[in-house]
Amino acid sequence: MPFYPRMQAKRNAARLEAAIANMGYSMPGPSADQWRALQAQLHGHIVVPGDPSYAKDRRGNSLFPDLAQPFAIIYCAVELDILNALQFCRDKSVPFSIRSGGHSTAGYSVSAGIVIDMSLINGIVVDPKGMTATVQAGASLGKLNLTLKPYQLHVPGGECDTVGVAGHMQGGGYGFTSRMFGLNLDAVLEVRVMLADLTIVTANRELHPHLFWAIRGGTGGNFGVLLDIVYNLVPLQDVWGVCLKWSQSDAPAVLSTLQQGYMRTGAPSTLGYQCAVAQVDGASSLMMMAMFNGTRADGMQVLQKVMNVGTPTILVDKVSDYYGLDSDLLSWFKMPPDGTLEVKTCAYIAQPLQLADWASILAYAATAPNPYNMFAMEIYGGAVSAVPVSDCAFIHRQCDFDLFIDSFLNPNWNYNNEAQAKEWLEGFSQLLAKYSNGQRYQNYPDVTDVDYRSAYWGDAFPKLLGIKQKYDPNNFFQYAQSISPASGPAVAMPTLRHDPRLDSKLHKSPSLMVREK
Repeated sequence: MPFYPRMQAKRNAARLEAAIANMGYSMPGPSADQWRALQAQLHGHIVVPGDPSYAKDRRGNSLFPDLAQPFAIIYCAVELDILNALQFCRDKSVPFSIRSGGHSTAGYSVSAGIVIDMSLINGIVVDPKGMTATVQAGASLGKLNLTLKPYQLHVPGGECDTVGVAGHMQGGGYGFTSRMFGLNLDAVLEVRVMLADLTIVTANRELHPHLFWAIRGGTGGNFGVLLDIVYNLVPLQDVWGVCLKWSQSDAPAVLSTLQQGYMRTGAPSTLGYQCAVAQVDGASSLMMMAMFNGTRADGMQVLQKVMNVGTPTILVDKVSDYYGLDSDLLSWFKMPPDGTLEVKTCAYIAQPLQLADWASILAYAATAPNPYNMFAMEIYGGAVSAVPVSDCAFIHRQCDFDLFIDSFLNPNWNYNNEAQAKEWLEGFSQLLAKYSNGQRYQNYPDVTDVDYRSAYWGDAFPKLLGIKQKYDPNNFFQYAQSISPASGPAVAMPTLRHDPRLDSKLHKSPSLMVREK
């Protein structure tokens, strides 16, 4: 359908006017005239509580408790909309959040003030000869994977189609092929970012290398608005996919075998896999979901040792493209009914566990108060662990796996309330504490973790704080677990200099402030 900006502007203005009339505009926050003035500056549209789509649009992660009641959601259609939205938030002293896919497990992509939504800025340009893809921040992993599919090119990333690339990358970005090719952030060649002063900078290993270091692992909503990402692509044709299931009684021995020979040592990087313990067909089971970048015969040989443990059942055994296998390997998972909410936490395991340790973990998992609770393991080693820890702000390289726990609750259940869901999760977390290295995956933020700075970034935090204070000195970008001082000095960053050749603004300015390399 052709895009007619002036016609769309009239529709957007009329939509806002109808919403304002519908609600009588009695809510706190900016005035109706201020919203009208902002809408007149935008190519995108504003959703306020009087809009019929507000109830849906204000939601972030559908599994997260429905807490935030934002003044408005601003759907940005072009980069100028982002600038105008940020300027509005600053002028009106309104808190805001940046939302790409909206999958923050702690709800950080939705603010009680304004949600600046990037989902309409979602273009992807593939350069098959140069083996790169330029991906706008509002694009989803599903769109990226489908765009790359005809070229048989690939970027490692997560399993959920609707996750946005911006938040996923900035927190790490683990997926089935991470042991083969690294994390999503390991494939990044450069980024463009709109900073708090509304300049746009390009960051890579030569330009703004400190920002480039920090934004890969420093998580979204800290340094500016990520506009687009240039990824390095790798060739990936059809791969072999297999899903194996063991009974709970077999699980301790299987997990011990996997940790001894299929994580940081033993298994080739051509094998990528994840594990989960959950109910399948009414029985607690251990699942191993794997992709192998090679022939089925070679893959079976690699897995032979673990397949000799217990009595595995093969649920998936096929050669296909990555996109098809990604969903096939998760097809066993029983989704909770609509209206179900989730509480979540995670822990990194870097030490070998004994059979008794695994038995203890599995025994606790079996006490789940509903049939949907589960724990899963994202397996490291391979290309993930081959990257130096100093390469970026993602520090969790030298571990065996990230273990995350999902505990569910539903208002319609009479056997599992919110208190029980949280109590079970807390008990699991306390059990894991004696095995964990104390770190947590920042893409699974835990709102209860007061020591999140150490858990997410460890010894890299002082450097990260120094970069934050350089690029956002007034802490314009912030949320509950953003980069902020705790104790100890930040690492000083180089001072600013003036050079209008490298960076740009979207509006006229007498000078441009550009950061030192």
